Amino acid sequence: MSPARLTVMPAVIALCLLAGACTPMRQFPYMKIVDQRTFGATAVAPSAPDVRSLPERPLAVIRFDGQSADYTPDLSDLVAAATARKPDVEFNVITPVAIGATPSARSQGDAATVAHSLAEQEILPERIHLGVVEEAGKPAREVRIFVR
Repeated sequence: MSPARLTVMPAVIALCLLAGACTPMRQFPYMKIVDQRTFGATAVAPSAPDVRSLPERPLAVIRFDGQSADYTPDLSDLVAAATARKPDVEFNVITPVAIGATPSARSQGDAATVAHSLAEQEILPERIHLGVVEEAGKPAREVRIFVR
């Protein structure tokens, strides 16, 4: 084959594939459409922690007060200590909100960031529970981690 012919062949194949993709969908009796309901038919929604049963003191408090301190090394040490003591430990990631207020996108993002950090420490997602606790006044922008 000549070099010019090699550059034409991929273009011809691409046109054939595009033409086939643009035709109406054909029905195949042995195939069915798969969507997320197929995979998540028996999925269970994550359980929210019961904030009434939380211990008095959290394992850790991570403040998001504008300082750019990296909390991941300390969190890694805490997770290692907790899993060494109880291998199937579960973590409650709690964000405080004002009484009657709904959690803001920022506070939900803070909790999600901490939950992601826990997942990076090889904690299974089903052992990480996100929740909120109502407090009087204007609570600090922080995330509290409790173990259960």
